[in-house]
Amino acid sequence: MGPGSVVSNKYRLLRSLGEGGMGAVWEALNLRTQRRFALKLVRGDASTAPELRERMLREASVAGRLEHPNVIEVYDVGETEAGEPYLVMELLRGESLADLLERVGRLDTVRAAAVGAEIAAALQAAHAAEIVHRDLKPANVFLHEDAGHGRVVKVLDFGVSKLMTPGSPSATATGAPIGTPAYMSPEQAEGRRDVDHRTDLWAVGVMLFEMVSGRLPFGGATAFAVVGEVLHAPIPRLDAVVSDADPRLSHIVARCLSRDPGRRFASARELGAALESLLPKRASAVIVDFADDATLSRKVPRQAAPPAEISDTATTAVVAPRVLAPAQTPLAAPRKRPALVLGIASVVLLFVVGLALGTWLRAKPVEAPVVQPTPSPPAPVAASVPAALGPTAASEPAKPAADAGHPKKAPVRALPCPKDKLLIDPATGKLTCVRK
Repeated sequence: MGPGSVVSNKYRLLRSLGEGGMGAVWEALNLRTQRRFALKLVRGDASTAPELRERMLREASVAGRLEHPNVIEVYDVGETEAGEPYLVMELLRGESLADLLERVGRLDTVRAAAVGAEIAAALQAAHAAEIVHRDLKPANVFLHEDAGHGRVVKVLDFGVSKLMTPGSPSATATGAPIGTPAYMSPEQAEGRRDVDHRTDLWAVGVMLFEMVSGRLPFGGATAFAVVGEVLHAPIPRLDAVVSDADPRLSHIVARCLSRDPGRRFASARELGAALESLLPKRASAVIVDFADDATLSRKVPRQAAPPAEISDTATTAVVAPRVLAPAQTPLAAPRKRPALVLGIASVVLLFVVGLALGTWLRAKPVEAPVVQPTPSPPAPVAASVPAALGPTAASEPAKPAADAGHPKKAPVRALPCPKDKLLIDPATGKLTCVRK
């Protein structure tokens, strides 16, 4: 099947959202209601087809009976014209918890506790219906962006769930373990038949540890190595791995990760109440305000649009691609260019003006400052000539001072003129001394 194919004369396949080992998920349009859904097609060979069909029907039956805002809705189940079973679920928009952790590294205590509380709320509804999920992991927890209610946590993939009703069988593909080793409880990893709702509480503890620390409490190169650590390795404490972890959350995680099921929380309700006590407001309100700037404990480069993925069992409803905010779209980038060009032009203009001003200042002649000469005292004008002065002193003007570079000569004093020798010159009218 491909884009444009019609399933059961009702659903038109629009585009592939992802593929897994046992099936593919499509965005499909209901031709009657014009509403879009996630349609999951299951495929397999002759040996696994019966078990896959049973698993599909189980998922439809389990999820269909759960009406809870934190559980994915299943609307329809049927078979294609070729006899392949399909499941019709709500189309989710957003990203899985696995994608979020891959993108941001880890969450702070408040956001991790809020996600855990919402998962516990979904488990409370499932356990009340005597359903054990058995495959809780970040890939099966989705942060759905609901148009009317904001961001909502959704629990997906009840394909390997177990009904606690006596005599109810469990469904799984041939040769595949029930669950994911890193998130299995010890009793689940041992394959015990008395696994109950407390195995899901262990898985929540593993996810809380991973959300806050950025790593799993148990690891290994192979599935068998991981199972060995789950069964026998020392159980790490969250506050020993993360120094700034809230001690109350560390205690909650330690209680979930007790190998003795009797020492864990008695119910998902009790676990949810413990996590809610760490929050400043209800978990659903924290999730609505789940902004990245307040979420990241360690920021890493953000992808423009997280890729759409499905789980390895092809049972996750895949998201429609996110619509980027206007500031992140390629169309918004050119709006920054005019400001950039204006800034460059301003710098160039300032440089040119500065260069021209410097050239003008260098070319302008420097005028020597005008020094006003110090006025010399005026020569005295004799109104009358004392009798003691000779005719030379009265008639000759004061001589300028000798140059600073030549030595001064001693002045020659004129002898006084006797009174009987002082006469008036008839030609000039001046006094003159006649010494003959």
